[in-house]
Amino acid sequence: MRQSKGIILAVAFLALFMVTALAIGQEKTFSIKGKVKDKRGYPISGINVVISGAEIKKSAVTDSKGEFVFKGLVSGRYIVQASKRGYTFDQIMLNLKEDVTMDIKAVTSPKEK
Repeated sequence: MRQSKGIILAVAFLALFMVTALAIGQEKTFSIKGKVKDKRGYPISGINVVISGAEIKKSAVTDSKGEFVFKGLVSGRYIVQASKRGYTFDQIMLNLKEDVTMDIKAVTSPKEK
């Protein structure tokens, strides 16, 4: 009886250790999502949005509502850049520590050039 209690205790300790090790090994991830708009505030579809960081570069294209999303990002510094022929956008630099929602507004539009 005493030996079986020892085995149960050892198994319980091992299970607790494994769960703790798995939790420590998983880094929290975040998302960047937003909407790209023209100078008047209307959404723009088909905009290429690129995020780049120390070890990552991802791109997405805005949908019909001008929306984009990047998921599974670790904390750190990122540059967000939108581009489409005829439009000009400012670069956005951010230090990602939580989920971010942003609007990216065009500085110039095709009709202004």
